[in-house]
Amino acid sequence: MDGFLVWGLNPHGWGQQPSWGCQFLDNEIVEGNGYGHRGASFGIVSGDDPKVYDGPLVRGVVFRSNVLHNNAGIQIGGVTEDVLVEHCVVRNTNVGITVKPTARGVLLRDNRFENVAQPESRPTGAK
Repeated sequence: MDGFLVWGLNPHGWGQQPSWGCQFLDNEIVEGNGYGHRGASFGIVSGDDPKVYDGPLVRGVVFRSNVLHNNAGIQIGGVTEDVLVEHCVVRNTNVGITVKPTARGVLLRDNRFENVAQPESRPTGAK
């Protein structure tokens, strides 16, 4: 499977489908190699046509005490606000946690990285 994902979208223009207040607690991904173009991971996928709604479709997400092995990671992107990633363990991957520039109010606290080349990645503009 692709892992554990929070989706906040307006698929096919059918209407807003927000994801607010989602929590991922005490989960484990043993093998991060996924099917297709993505690896198994924890993440947030959000987007929309800003002419319709320019606010966050994903808000108030908690990733706590999760363990990720072998090419798994955490990706926070899309139009997202108020995310907490804490007490997670990421092992044996290139990048542990990626926070994209469109995500706001992201707190990374007390996470542990083992054999991770780049523990955190915040591309230009990420706050």
